Order: sequence, then structure tokens, then C-alpha cells
Amino acid sequence: MHDIYDLEAEKCVLSIMITDQTKREFVFEKLKRKDFYLGWHKDIFSAILELSRENNNVDPLTVVNKMEQMGFDTESNNGIGGVVEIVNTVAFSSNIESYCKIVKDKSDTRNLLFIIDNIKNRAYKNEDYGDVLKSIEEQIFDLSQNENRSGLTHVKDTLEELINILDERSKNKGSLTGIPTGFRDLDRILLGMQRKDLILLAARPSVGKTALAVNIALNAARNDHRVAIFSLEMSKAQLAQRMLSSLSLINLKNLISGDIDEWEDIFQASSIIAEKSIYIDDTAGISITELRSKCRRLKADGGLDFIMIDYLQLMTSEGRNENRQQEISTISRNLKALAKELDVPILALSQLSRDSEKSGRKPRLSDLRESGAIEQDADVVILLFREDYQNEEAEVKNQIELIIAKHRNGETGSVELNFIKECTRFIDLETNMDKELFNG
Repeated sequence: MHDIYDLEAEKCVLSIMITDQTKREFVFEKLKRKDFYLGWHKDIFSAILELSRENNNVDPLTVVNKMEQMGFDTESNNGIGGVVEIVNTVAFSSNIESYCKIVKDKSDTRNLLFIIDNIKNRAYKNEDYGDVLKSIEEQIFDLSQNENRSGLTHVKDTLEELINILDERSKNKGSLTGIPTGFRDLDRILLGMQRKDLILLAARPSVGKTALAVNIALNAARNDHRVAIFSLEMSKAQLAQRMLSSLSLINLKNLISGDIDEWEDIFQASSIIAEKSIYIDDTAGISITELRSKCRRLKADGGLDFIMIDYLQLMTSEGRNENRQQEISTISRNLKALAKELDVPILALSQLSRDSEKSGRKPRLSDLRESGAIEQDADVVILLFREDYQNEEAEVKNQIELIIAKHRNGETGSVELNFIKECTRFIDLETNMDKELFNG
């Protein structure tokens, strides 16, 4: 046995694949040609795979014939005699999972060493440090993700897990199953923001989508959830300023201008926010690759419960896309995959098209800007409508309607909130303002 390969384990796997048809598909699910170290073993594996695809018998003779048809060298390894030698390896079918794990672990070790050597070579060539670091993260995380691929499971196992979940829910009737938004009627419809969900919050500029998202993120953090905020439009200081204004109910304009008298309220709000697990990144034009790496690191280093992105159209994909619509589709698809991978809800803000402002009508799903794929990928789509935004003479002012236009696993509907625009604060209707300071 060697540190980076185990030829005996490889022989055991191949022997069982040739002699035990019932174990063959299991191996195909666990291993690939590249996982074998010896070229001879790689070729045998490929021949067995091809024979299985053709529904042909697998034995030493058919394996050698197929190898020759595929252009592999058999003479250097004694042809059929070499395959028979592998078949005669002492191997137990009941141990196939262990054999596969040994082969896969050795393969991963070799891949890791290859990555390290590649990085060393790039470093010696004086390549950009940031590019090299990003490459390290991507390659190592991609390697680790191979261990987390989901296989086929019998529905019985899924049902057993589900029954346990339903039992827990039954014991906590009326409680939220997801992360609270902090708004009574919205949580009633959504039952909180569900893990693995991609939630889209869309509106025209200046309607209040960033303010609402910051309120939701702050409420999640105040319920002891670890929150990551990616602000592609505002700086960290601007975002923190909004949090202070929202929590202390101090006019945002006064904080910006420095016209401040309520220092005690500011210090109290600052103390409350500072105690919470809120992480902010204000990288402009962040790519989906960089965002994913940062979230994975945060998840590994203490956990991550909720991600907010402001806003989707400012992200980049780094891939080759024919047009902007295709790029946005790639980004939204990757965000949904990230929500599933990290087991967190992702709240992504999005712009609506100008058509949504026509005739003072309420927005609809078709107004989502640049890509219908956003609607398909999202589990929940919330559209914001403010009558006084489009009509200055509107009777109802400082109220915003949250239109739940899509809810993959629940009901749709609408919710109304009061919007204290001066301090970027949203509150439930019929809320006693005297009790709102520092509550949220």
C-alpha cells in the first residue's frame, strides 16, 4: 500500500465488478475512471463500463476484447492472463463499499496534491495573489463537494425523516418552521423564511426594497441567526447607518448630516446590533464564484443561517454568456443551488422593469427584469407596491404592499406594512409606535 494509491483495493473493486453483477452499478455510482491510479486498471474499468452500457456479459474474455476494441494496450499486461489475475484476487463482495472508499480517498489525496503543486507553480510565476487564492478556494471546495453528492435513497428513508419532522411540528403547533422575517402577517403566510429557499424581493428603485431587506436581516439576527449581507450598491458604513436609523427611529437624514441630539439612542442601538452575528461584504460587482466561496467559509467557521444580496442584477457570473439575460439566469440558478447546499434561505433583491410603473398598476411576475429564469428558480417572489410612490396625490401614504406573487410550497397573497421612510423602518399595521423603539 502507498500513501497516494492502493493497488490491492483497486484490484478488489475490479474483481468484484467482473464476477458480481449485482455490485457493478454501485461501483459506477461511487467511482470514475480517473479514480484508479494504474493505467491498466483504468482501462479495465472503462471496458466493464462500456460492456454494462451495452448490456453484454462481463468476463475476462469479453473485457479484453472490449479493451482491444477501444484501442487499449492489453499485451503489455499479459492480455487475458492479466485480467484473470485480477479476478483471482481475494475479494469479498460484502466489502465493496469499503474497497470503493479506499480507492476514492486515495484519488482525492492525489487530486489535492495536484492542486497544491499547481498552486505552487502559479505562485512562482508571480501570478496575481487574489486570482491564485480564489483558485485554491474553488478547487478545494469543488473537491469537498464531491463527498456531498446525494444518491438514490428509498422513499421509506425519506418518509421516516419526514414523519420525525411532522411530529416535531405537531408538538409546536402555530410556531414558525423557518427564520422569522419579524413581520406578523408575512410570517403567517410564509411560516418564516424556509431553509434551502431562494426568496426574491423585487421592486422599482426607491420603493424601499433595500430598507425592507435590511429590516428582515436585522430581525433574523436579533432572533439569534447568523446573517451574511452582500451589499453591491451601498458601502458597509451606509448599510450600518441604515440599521442604526431603523432601530433607533432617528431620521436617516440627520445621521448623514450630523444633526444629532439622540446620542443615547444611537449608542443603545449600536450596542444591540454589535452583539449580533451580522457579517457585511460590500464588494462591488461580486461574482457568484466569490460570493459562494465566502459563504462556504462562513458556514464552515461557526455556521450561517441567512444570506441577503442587494441586488442580483449587480452580480457577475464570470462564465461565458451570450447576453445579459443568460448571465442573470446563470446567477439565479447558482443562488438556488447555494441555498440548497448551505441549507439556508437566500433573500435576493431584484429590479423590476419600467413597464411595472405604467398606468399606476401593481407589479406582476412578468415585470421581473432581464430574465424569466429568475421566476423559475425562486421559491418565493415578493413584489413591492407603494401607491404614493407612483401617485403623489394618493390617499394612502407611507404604506407598502408586499405581494407574494409566487410561493412554491404555500399560499400566495398580500401583506401591508407601515413604512417610516425617514428612518427606513417597516412595522406591522396597527402597531403602537411608543413601543417600537429598539424593538424591531
